[in-house]
Amino acid sequence: FVEVSSASVMGPTQHRDGPVRPGAPVNPVDVYTRSKAAAEAVVAESGLDSCALRLAAVMPSYVGLGPVLGMIRVIYDMPLEARCEIVYDADVAHALVSAAENLRGSGEMRGRTGFIAGGAGNGCQIRIRAMFEGAFGPMGLALPRDELFPDDLGSYYLDWYDTAEVQSILGYQNHTF
Repeated sequence: FVEVSSASVMGPTQHRDGPVRPGAPVNPVDVYTRSKAAAEAVVAESGLDSCALRLAAVMPSYVGLGPVLGMIRVIYDMPLEARCEIVYDADVAHALVSAAENLRGSGEMRGRTGFIAGGAGNGCQIRIRAMFEGAFGPMGLALPRDELFPDDLGSYYLDWYDTAEVQSILGYQNHTF
């Protein structure tokens, strides 16, 4: 059983030195993050062969109008200078399938918790400003004015993540920013 969660279960981490390590304590601070932590606990206590994979900011392989409109709902909650790590949807799919196969095979992922993120080496550890510019720029859209975004780096739960161990097992980081 592969339990999929959001890296937001870590809560605010921008005040720490990055990247966030898989063994760092979770810090659920709202209903959303508490539900993620509770789901991980249920799976861990189930006795099933399982692993918990926490997803970074998942970017669609195709950036069209639909995904951009979906981002508009949350864009103004994100501080532009905060650390953010992205991962492409195709790499997430690869990681999930690889984790399931690993649990049925060699079992290296059994009982592990790890982050599924694009990796520093692939240029995926960026700032939110760069993420938006990368999403909007190819469509000819300018980033809205800075003053429309919060300054509080801890107001949105994204960061950079240590993916080395999970990447060495699953080999899923195949795309660059």
